[in-house]
Amino acid sequence: MALNAQGIGTSALESYQRHLRSLGSEEAEAVLDQIDALDEQIEEVSGPFVLAEGSGLYVLHSKLNHSCEPNAEIRFPYNDFRLQVVALRDISPGEEVVIDYLQGEGDCCDDEEDIEDDGPCSSEAHHNHGYWRKETLKRYYLFECSCPRCVGKK
Repeated sequence: MALNAQGIGTSALESYQRHLRSLGSEEAEAVLDQIDALDEQIEEVSGPFVLAEGSGLYVLHSKLNHSCEPNAEIRFPYNDFRLQVVALRDISPGEEVVIDYLQGEGDCCDDEEDIEDDGPCSSEAHHNHGYWRKETLKRYYLFECSCPRCVGKK
């Protein structure tokens, strides 16, 4: 059950973040950076999943597989328990609908020895192979990722 459950986040701030991302402006990015910094400070005190109000099992969602290059994402557009699966691009007939279980997190290594001054991953090989993402998926979701992003890298 835990592997198929979806955290339910109904924060108005989350909706605002989605709106800012859709703008794509430098000003919006600056505000998103400030919100991310605030989230990190809150998480240090409260732990992860600060905005999650619970967990739910959804029939469609539980059938979706993972890809580090997703063609869809999960949203809570009404700030309640109603979940939507939203396409990120055109999906061809017969193409599998896939989501990112990690929701874009870990695009750079989290190993302290691979981070220089809180900057980007110091090991280009680690960064390119998505080391953190692969290890997190293996540890928490019990599979080795074989999506195009993970197997396409040398």
